[in-house]
Amino acid sequence: MRVGPCLIDLTGSQLTAGNDAVSPVCAADVPAGTYQELEVDVGPVAAGAAAGVVGLPAMNGRSVIVDGTFDGAAFSFQSTLDVRQKTEAVITVGGSNNVTISLDPTGWFAAPGGGILDPTTATNRSAIEGNIRASIRSFEDDDRDGQEDGDHGGGG
Repeated sequence: MRVGPCLIDLTGSQLTAGNDAVSPVCAADVPAGTYQELEVDVGPVAAGAAAGVVGLPAMNGRSVIVDGTFDGAAFSFQSTLDVRQKTEAVITVGGSNNVTISLDPTGWFAAPGGGILDPTTATNRSAIEGNIRASIRSFEDDDRDGQEDGDHGGGG
């Protein structure tokens, strides 16, 4: 079963720490049944596949674009980062099931040991992409509360 491609476009308060907002991005009818694995792919989208999704053609073959300011100057960090995340879990589909993709952008430009990675410096690209990769989590979230089902004890 394949869903997508989809565009996740975050701005303003959606990028702040502690934002547990859950917004629908992709929806699909998945046949009822029990599934053993969930795979989420974040990566560049081919032009032909992007044409049917609002906003994706503007990505121009990139998977991540971050526009912001650093030291008062505007920047655009663009990447063709490819992340494939596989989660082994029993997921039963038969009603109103939901999978949440959680992104925590608050650490994307954090340097190991503290400090900030300058997004305009080419030598920081690999570390920033590693931080982005590490910030992506996917999980079953049928109650759409932004937390993995069965994990309501203060975890993520």
